Amino acid sequence: MVSSLWKDENGFTLRSLINKRAYDAAELISARIILSEGGEKLIGKKISAAIIRGSGMQSDASREGFEKICTISFDQFLPFVLPPVFDGGHRRELVILLHKHTGKLVAEFYGRIHYYDVLDQIKATFIIRVLKHLGCQILIILNAAGGCKKKLKIGDFVVLNHGDLTPSMPDPHLGIHPIRFFDPASTYNYELSGVMMTILDKLEIQAHYGALVIQAGTSYESPIERQKLIDNPLVSAAGMSNYNEAMVAVFDTRNNLDIGPPDVMRVIGVSVISNNHTLDQPITDDEVVEVMKATNPKIDLATAALLNEVLQP
Repeated sequence: MVSSLWKDENGFTLRSLINKRAYDAAELISARIILSEGGEKLIGKKISAAIIRGSGMQSDASREGFEKICTISFDQFLPFVLPPVFDGGHRRELVILLHKHTGKLVAEFYGRIHYYDVLDQIKATFIIRVLKHLGCQILIILNAAGGCKKKLKIGDFVVLNHGDLTPSMPDPHLGIHPIRFFDPASTYNYELSGVMMTILDKLEIQAHYGALVIQAGTSYESPIERQKLIDNPLVSAAGMSNYNEAMVAVFDTRNNLDIGPPDVMRVIGVSVISNNHTLDQPITDDEVVEVMKATNPKIDLATAALLNEVLQP
Protein backbone atom coordinates (compact mmCIF):
# COMPACT_ATOMS: atom_id res chain seq x y z
CA MET A 1 0.00 0.00 0.00
CA VAL A 2 1.40 3.38 -1.02
CA SER A 3 1.64 5.81 1.86
CA SER A 4 -0.80 8.70 1.80
CA LEU A 5 2.19 10.94 2.57
CA TRP A 6 3.97 9.95 -0.64
CA LYS A 7 4.44 12.87 -3.04
CA ASP A 8 4.82 12.87 -6.81
CA GLU A 9 7.24 15.03 -8.80
CA ASN A 10 4.84 17.98 -8.55
CA GLY A 11 4.57 17.76 -4.78
CA PHE A 12 1.07 16.25 -4.71
CA THR A 13 0.37 13.80 -1.92
CA LEU A 14 -1.60 10.69 -2.85
CA ARG A 15 -4.62 12.17 -1.08
CA SER A 16 -4.60 15.42 -3.02
CA LEU A 17 -3.67 13.73 -6.31
CA ILE A 18 -6.70 11.44 -6.19
CA ASN A 19 -8.96 14.34 -5.33
CA LYS A 20 -7.46 16.47 -8.11
CA ARG A 21 -8.18 13.71 -10.64
CA ALA A 22 -11.75 13.39 -9.36
CA TYR A 23 -12.13 17.17 -9.70
CA ASP A 24 -10.80 17.05 -13.28
CA ALA A 25 -13.23 14.23 -14.14
CA ALA A 26 -16.11 16.26 -12.72
CA GLU A 27 -15.05 19.24 -14.85
CA LEU A 28 -15.08 17.04 -17.98
CA ILE A 29 -18.60 15.83 -17.17
CA SER A 30 -19.79 19.39 -16.53
CA ALA A 31 -18.34 20.48 -19.87
CA ARG A 32 -20.17 17.67 -21.68
CA ILE A 33 -23.44 18.73 -20.06
CA ILE A 34 -22.97 22.35 -21.12
CA LEU A 35 -21.99 21.35 -24.68
CA SER A 36 -25.11 19.21 -25.10
CA GLU A 37 -28.13 20.56 -26.97
CA GLY A 38 -29.65 23.31 -24.84
CA GLY A 39 -26.83 22.89 -22.34
CA GLU A 40 -26.21 26.62 -22.05
CA LYS A 41 -29.29 26.74 -19.80
CA LEU A 42 -27.58 24.31 -17.42
CA ILE A 43 -24.45 26.35 -16.77
CA GLY A 44 -23.75 26.41 -13.04
CA LYS A 45 -26.18 23.59 -12.22
CA LYS A 46 -24.91 20.88 -9.94
CA ILE A 47 -25.85 17.21 -9.87
CA SER A 48 -28.51 16.98 -7.16
CA ALA A 49 -28.88 13.20 -7.07
CA ALA A 50 -27.30 10.11 -8.59
CA ILE A 51 -28.21 6.48 -9.18
CA ILE A 52 -25.75 3.61 -9.60
CA ARG A 53 -27.42 0.65 -11.33
CA GLY A 54 -26.02 -2.86 -10.93
CA SER A 55 -25.72 -6.01 -13.02
CA GLY A 56 -28.43 -6.25 -15.66
CA MET A 57 -30.14 -3.06 -14.45
CA GLN A 58 -29.62 -1.47 -17.84
CA SER A 59 -33.09 -0.18 -18.68
CA ASP A 60 -33.49 1.99 -21.78
CA ALA A 61 -37.01 2.99 -20.83
CA SER A 62 -37.73 6.70 -21.03
CA ARG A 63 -38.47 8.13 -17.60
CA GLU A 64 -41.71 10.04 -17.25
CA GLY A 65 -40.87 13.44 -15.84
CA PHE A 66 -37.21 13.28 -16.90
CA GLU A 67 -35.40 14.57 -19.97
CA LYS A 68 -32.17 12.94 -21.16
CA ILE A 69 -29.44 15.55 -21.55
CA CYS A 70 -26.47 13.44 -22.68
CA THR A 71 -24.75 10.08 -22.41
CA ILE A 72 -21.07 9.85 -21.46
CA SER A 73 -19.05 6.63 -21.57
CA PHE A 74 -16.82 5.90 -18.58
CA ASP A 75 -13.63 6.06 -20.67
CA GLN A 76 -14.34 9.70 -21.49
CA PHE A 77 -13.84 10.89 -17.92
CA LEU A 78 -11.93 8.19 -16.01
CA PRO A 79 -8.18 8.85 -15.59
CA PHE A 80 -7.40 5.12 -15.74
CA VAL A 81 -8.15 2.24 -18.10
CA LEU A 82 -10.72 -0.41 -17.22
CA PRO A 83 -10.45 -4.03 -18.38
CA PRO A 84 -12.97 -5.18 -21.01
CA VAL A 85 -16.47 -6.05 -19.85
CA PHE A 86 -16.90 -9.80 -20.14
CA ASP A 87 -20.59 -9.89 -19.33
CA GLY A 88 -23.66 -8.18 -20.73
CA GLY A 89 -24.70 -6.72 -17.42
CA HIS A 90 -22.72 -3.47 -17.43
CA ARG A 91 -22.72 -0.81 -20.15
CA ARG A 92 -20.35 1.57 -18.34
CA GLU A 93 -22.23 4.69 -19.31
CA LEU A 94 -23.24 7.80 -17.41
CA VAL A 95 -26.59 9.30 -18.40
CA ILE A 96 -27.40 12.85 -17.32
CA LEU A 97 -31.11 13.52 -16.77
CA LEU A 98 -33.06 16.70 -16.12
CA HIS A 99 -35.86 16.40 -13.58
CA LYS A 100 -38.53 18.46 -15.34
CA HIS A 101 -40.56 19.45 -12.28
CA THR A 102 -37.63 20.84 -10.29
CA GLY A 103 -35.14 21.60 -13.06
CA LYS A 104 -32.49 19.63 -11.17
CA LEU A 105 -29.89 17.32 -12.70
CA VAL A 106 -29.64 13.60 -11.96
CA ALA A 107 -26.67 11.38 -12.84
CA GLU A 108 -27.49 7.76 -13.63
CA PHE A 109 -24.62 5.30 -13.90
CA TYR A 110 -25.34 2.26 -16.03
CA GLY A 111 -22.73 -0.02 -14.53
CA ARG A 112 -20.01 0.62 -11.97
CA ILE A 113 -16.34 -0.06 -11.28
CA HIS A 114 -16.03 -3.26 -9.26
CA TYR A 115 -13.11 -3.98 -6.98
CA TYR A 116 -12.44 -7.10 -9.03
CA ASP A 117 -12.08 -4.92 -12.15
CA VAL A 118 -9.19 -2.88 -10.79
CA LEU A 119 -8.01 -4.56 -7.54
CA ASP A 120 -7.93 -1.10 -5.99
CA GLN A 121 -10.62 0.37 -3.75
CA ILE A 122 -9.60 3.93 -4.60
CA LYS A 123 -10.36 3.25 -8.27
CA ALA A 124 -13.42 1.14 -7.45
CA THR A 125 -14.99 4.08 -5.62
CA PHE A 126 -13.63 6.81 -7.89
CA ILE A 127 -17.01 7.77 -9.35
CA ILE A 128 -18.23 8.54 -5.83
CA ARG A 129 -15.41 11.04 -5.40
CA VAL A 130 -16.34 12.55 -8.78
CA LEU A 131 -19.96 12.91 -7.67
CA LYS A 132 -18.84 14.87 -4.60
CA HIS A 133 -17.19 17.44 -6.85
CA LEU A 134 -20.35 17.60 -8.97
CA GLY A 135 -22.30 18.61 -5.86
CA CYS A 136 -24.33 15.41 -5.48
CA GLN A 137 -26.33 15.29 -2.24
CA ILE A 138 -28.44 12.13 -2.61
CA LEU A 139 -27.09 8.80 -3.86
CA ILE A 140 -29.15 5.71 -4.67
CA ILE A 141 -26.94 2.62 -4.92
CA LEU A 142 -28.41 -0.54 -6.48
CA ASN A 143 -26.86 -3.97 -6.86
CA ALA A 144 -27.77 -7.58 -7.51
CA ALA A 145 -27.26 -9.87 -4.53
CA GLY A 146 -27.80 -13.42 -3.36
CA GLY A 147 -30.44 -13.85 -0.68
CA CYS A 148 -29.38 -15.43 2.60
CA LYS A 149 -32.81 -15.95 4.15
CA LYS A 150 -35.56 -18.32 3.04
CA LYS A 151 -38.15 -15.53 3.07
CA LEU A 152 -36.30 -13.66 0.30
CA LYS A 153 -37.67 -14.45 -3.14
CA ILE A 154 -36.00 -13.77 -6.46
CA GLY A 155 -36.82 -10.20 -7.47
CA ASP A 156 -37.41 -8.99 -3.88
CA PHE A 157 -35.88 -5.67 -2.85
CA VAL A 158 -33.73 -5.39 0.28
CA VAL A 159 -33.46 -1.82 1.56
CA LEU A 160 -30.12 -1.76 3.32
CA ASN A 161 -29.66 -0.58 6.87
CA HIS A 162 -26.14 -1.95 7.42
CA GLY A 163 -23.23 -3.43 5.51
CA ASP A 164 -20.19 -5.59 6.15
CA LEU A 165 -16.87 -6.02 4.35
CA THR A 166 -15.48 -9.55 4.19
CA PRO A 167 -11.70 -10.00 4.59
CA SER A 168 -11.37 -10.12 0.79
CA MET A 169 -12.67 -6.53 0.50
CA PRO A 170 -10.26 -3.87 1.81
CA ASP A 171 -11.65 -0.79 3.50
CA PRO A 172 -11.95 1.88 0.75
CA HIS A 173 -10.21 4.43 3.00
CA LEU A 174 -7.00 2.42 3.50
CA GLY A 175 -3.94 4.29 2.32
CA ILE A 176 -5.79 7.53 1.68
CA HIS A 177 -7.33 8.40 5.07
CA PRO A 178 -4.86 7.00 7.63
CA ILE A 179 -5.18 9.83 10.14
CA ARG A 180 -8.86 9.56 10.96
CA PHE A 181 -11.31 6.84 11.93
CA PHE A 182 -15.02 7.11 11.35
CA ASP A 183 -18.11 5.28 12.55
CA PRO A 184 -19.94 3.54 9.66
CA ALA A 185 -23.07 2.83 11.72
CA SER A 186 -25.18 5.36 9.82
CA THR A 187 -23.75 4.77 6.34
CA TYR A 188 -27.22 4.21 4.89
CA ASN A 189 -29.57 7.08 5.66
CA TYR A 190 -32.41 5.86 7.88
CA GLU A 191 -34.85 8.61 6.92
CA LEU A 192 -34.50 8.16 3.16
CA SER A 193 -34.53 4.38 3.52
CA GLY A 194 -37.90 4.76 5.22
CA VAL A 195 -39.14 6.88 2.32
CA MET A 196 -38.02 4.16 -0.09
CA MET A 197 -39.82 1.46 1.90
CA THR A 198 -43.03 3.51 1.84
CA ILE A 199 -42.73 3.92 -1.93
CA LEU A 200 -42.09 0.21 -2.50
CA ASP A 201 -45.12 -0.62 -0.38
CA LYS A 202 -47.32 1.73 -2.44
CA LEU A 203 -45.99 0.17 -5.65
CA GLU A 204 -46.70 -3.30 -4.21
CA ILE A 205 -43.07 -4.33 -4.64
CA GLN A 206 -41.98 -6.96 -2.12
CA ALA A 207 -39.33 -5.34 0.08
CA HIS A 208 -37.47 -5.99 3.33
CA TYR A 209 -34.95 -4.19 5.51
CA GLY A 210 -31.64 -5.99 5.78
CA ALA A 211 -27.84 -6.00 5.90
CA LEU A 212 -25.50 -6.68 2.98
CA VAL A 213 -22.18 -8.51 3.09
CA ILE A 214 -19.81 -7.83 0.20
CA GLN A 215 -16.81 -9.80 -1.00
CA ALA A 216 -14.21 -9.14 -3.69
CA GLY A 217 -15.44 -11.65 -6.29
CA THR A 218 -15.28 -12.56 -9.07
CA SER A 219 -16.40 -16.02 -8.03
CA TYR A 220 -19.76 -16.44 -6.34
CA GLU A 221 -19.90 -17.74 -2.79
CA SER A 222 -18.69 -21.28 -2.17
CA PRO A 223 -21.00 -23.77 -0.41
CA ILE A 224 -19.15 -23.16 2.86
CA GLU A 225 -19.39 -19.39 2.47
CA ARG A 226 -23.08 -19.68 1.66
CA GLN A 227 -23.71 -21.71 4.79
CA LYS A 228 -21.85 -19.18 6.94
CA LEU A 229 -24.04 -16.42 5.52
CA ILE A 230 -27.23 -18.42 6.01
CA ASP A 231 -26.28 -19.19 9.62
CA ASN A 232 -25.62 -15.52 10.40
CA PRO A 233 -28.90 -14.04 11.67
CA LEU A 234 -27.73 -10.50 10.86
CA VAL A 235 -27.12 -11.04 7.14
CA SER A 236 -29.86 -10.72 4.52
CA ALA A 237 -27.90 -10.60 1.25
CA ALA A 238 -24.43 -11.06 -0.23
CA GLY A 239 -22.90 -9.20 -3.16
CA MET A 240 -19.75 -7.60 -4.58
CA SER A 241 -20.53 -3.87 -4.42
CA ASN A 242 -22.69 -1.14 -2.87
CA TYR A 243 -21.40 -0.90 0.70
CA ASN A 244 -17.85 0.17 -0.22
CA GLU A 245 -19.30 2.93 -2.42
CA ALA A 246 -21.64 4.03 0.34
CA MET A 247 -18.77 4.26 2.84
CA VAL A 248 -16.91 6.72 0.62
CA ALA A 249 -20.07 8.73 -0.09
CA VAL A 250 -20.75 9.46 3.58
CA PHE A 251 -17.16 10.11 4.62
CA ASP A 252 -16.43 13.82 5.08
CA THR A 253 -13.18 14.48 3.23
CA ARG A 254 -12.66 18.07 4.32
CA ASN A 255 -10.36 17.31 7.24
CA ASN A 256 -8.29 14.69 5.46
CA LEU A 257 -7.59 15.84 1.91
CA ASP A 258 -5.38 18.69 0.87
CA ILE A 259 -8.20 19.84 -1.40
CA GLY A 260 -11.67 18.47 -0.95
CA PRO A 261 -15.36 18.89 -1.64
CA PRO A 262 -17.36 20.23 1.31
CA ASP A 263 -20.25 17.79 1.55
CA VAL A 264 -21.14 14.22 2.29
CA MET A 265 -24.08 12.48 0.67
CA ARG A 266 -27.21 10.88 2.00
CA VAL A 267 -27.20 7.31 0.72
CA ILE A 268 -29.96 4.80 0.03
CA GLY A 269 -28.77 1.26 -0.67
CA VAL A 270 -30.99 -1.34 -2.31
CA SER A 271 -30.06 -4.91 -3.18
CA VAL A 272 -32.28 -6.82 -5.58
CA ILE A 273 -32.31 -10.56 -4.95
CA SER A 274 -31.04 -12.50 -7.98
CA ASN A 275 -30.84 -15.94 -6.37
CA ASN A 276 -31.34 -17.52 -2.96
CA HIS A 277 -28.44 -19.26 -1.25
CA THR A 278 -30.76 -21.31 0.96
CA LEU A 279 -31.90 -23.29 -2.12
CA ASP A 280 -28.35 -24.57 -2.69
CA GLN A 281 -28.62 -24.22 -6.46
CA PRO A 282 -25.86 -23.32 -8.94
CA ILE A 283 -25.89 -19.75 -10.25
CA THR A 284 -24.51 -18.18 -13.42
CA ASP A 285 -23.93 -14.58 -14.43
CA ASP A 286 -26.41 -14.94 -17.30
CA GLU A 287 -29.13 -15.92 -14.83
CA VAL A 288 -28.37 -12.92 -12.62
CA VAL A 289 -28.56 -10.55 -15.58
CA GLU A 290 -31.85 -12.04 -16.79
CA VAL A 291 -33.43 -11.68 -13.35
CA MET A 292 -32.34 -8.05 -13.16
CA LYS A 293 -33.65 -7.32 -16.66
CA ALA A 294 -37.04 -8.64 -15.59
CA THR A 295 -36.90 -6.42 -12.51
CA ASN A 296 -35.95 -3.24 -14.40
CA PRO A 297 -39.52 -1.87 -14.70
CA LYS A 298 -39.86 -2.01 -10.90
CA ILE A 299 -36.46 -0.38 -10.44
CA ASP A 300 -37.42 2.43 -12.83
CA LEU A 301 -40.71 3.05 -11.03
CA ALA A 302 -39.19 2.98 -7.56
CA THR A 303 -36.20 5.24 -8.29
CA ALA A 304 -38.33 7.76 -10.22
CA ALA A 305 -40.87 7.90 -7.38
CA LEU A 306 -38.10 8.39 -4.82
CA LEU A 307 -36.54 11.23 -6.81
CA ASN A 308 -39.95 12.87 -7.19
CA GLU A 309 -40.29 12.68 -3.42
CA VAL A 310 -36.87 13.95 -2.36
CA LEU A 311 -36.00 16.51 -5.05
CA GLN A 312 -37.44 19.89 -4.19
CA PRO A 313 -37.80 22.92 -6.54
